[in-house]
Amino acid sequence: PSLTYFSTSQKEQVDIKDAEIVFVGYAVEAAEYNWDDFKGADLNGKIMLILNNDPQIMNGDQLDENYFKGETRTYYGRYTYKFEQAMRKGAAGAILIHTTRSAGYPFRVLQGSGKNTSYAIDIEGSGYQLDFVSHLDSLTSDKIARKMGKSLPELFQMALDPNFKPVSTGLKLSAHIETALSEVKTSNLFAKIEGSDPDLKSQHILFSAHYDHLGMNHTDTEGDDEIFNGAWDNASGSASLLSLAEAFTKVKPKRSIIILHCAAEESGLLGSEYFVKRPPLPLNQIVADINIDMPNIYGISSDMAVIGVNSNSMGDELKRFAKSVMVDEKQSLRITDDPDPNAGLFYRSDQVHFAKAGIPAIYIESGRKFIGKPDDFYERKNEEVYHRVTDQIDDDWDLNGLERDLRLIFRTIISVANSTEQPKWHSGNEFESAYKNLYK
Repeated sequence: PSLTYFSTSQKEQVDIKDAEIVFVGYAVEAAEYNWDDFKGADLNGKIMLILNNDPQIMNGDQLDENYFKGETRTYYGRYTYKFEQAMRKGAAGAILIHTTRSAGYPFRVLQGSGKNTSYAIDIEGSGYQLDFVSHLDSLTSDKIARKMGKSLPELFQMALDPNFKPVSTGLKLSAHIETALSEVKTSNLFAKIEGSDPDLKSQHILFSAHYDHLGMNHTDTEGDDEIFNGAWDNASGSASLLSLAEAFTKVKPKRSIIILHCAAEESGLLGSEYFVKRPPLPLNQIVADINIDMPNIYGISSDMAVIGVNSNSMGDELKRFAKSVMVDEKQSLRITDDPDPNAGLFYRSDQVHFAKAGIPAIYIESGRKFIGKPDDFYERKNEEVYHRVTDQIDDDWDLNGLERDLRLIFRTIISVANSTEQPKWHSGNEFESAYKNLYK
């Protein structure tokens, strides 16, 4: 199929009649880049046609690092942001133009979207609640562009004009969608270690890790392994939180520590979203989030992936401590940010909901280069076990690297927890304005 479509409105039946389809470029509003694709346009009840990714501003033959982080995908480039924008504008729905280059993956990945069970939290305004949500392949998108007297590449170019404003495609959309709704209940697990300083203990540093996985793998073949164990993803992260919690109880940092085991991450980061939407304490009393998802379980690595490490002062502190951590006598530990910047890994685990609220966050993952193992060892193991029934403890597990990484995280956060200054986003970060609103 050339498109996928479904409703996220949490309604059993949706009927749309002759809704105007309006091209809105990238649907981005980013004050830090002086960027506004809407220019005050009224999109209430309309269908927004949106380009995937960030605006691709060139500087010579390369993407300009001064706009939307250049090669690194920002939250403005995520499909979730686009659909959230449509909800904020009161649109009836949104169609996202998908190209392999702009999305970072082929359209076949999306085929079947809307046919399987999907999940959302039952809070008005959460996620993106739209009557109509669609992903459209490049060939069909080009046909729409031709109706507008353009080609698809010309639509991308048109949206880069600073004076761009929404334009009607001349097309209308009608749809009838029926959705079966049911309720499922689950829980986050939450604990607190009170800080020792009378003035700072009202501020909290939060550690998060999701404890859910994928459940059962039902097959028709007798004897098949039907259990998604999720040992790496993310029992390893959950166990890491327990180890850190035990360590923090022995040193009593000045700021308080929150341990949060998130539910339903695999179903759309829902546990962390619920926590942020219905927090058990004021959000402005949480000053940082350190999320752990699929940390190092395969031994000593020469690197440690800390997604978002270059985005805030907490990451700076971690890099400072990492200089004293030696992999061997000659080599210190290298801290890396997103190993695949265009994939936008920072926006694909629980820390993103805290970041969107303004809370400085980092995301701890496994390193990629393991001492004494082939260069492609991580890639092979990830392909072998990620979201497969084979994600279980095996002979390759070696927790020496995880112990080292957790000791580094512990030292870093003790420093952050005892500092007179709370963590901050770096200037120009896409979450900086939310930070200023949260802590004003």
